[in-house]
Amino acid sequence: MPKVTFVQADGASATYDFAVGKSLMLAAQSHGVDGILGEC
Repeated sequence: MPKVTFVQADGASATYDFAVGKSLMLAAQSHGVDGILGEC
């Protein structure tokens, strides 16, 4: 399972596993990463 690290504007970071084929936006939203709206 791949891992991705999200870094916030304040420098805080968190690393999460996410499923192959899942977009980074959906991975961020499913882990509650702030600032990811995904609105069109």
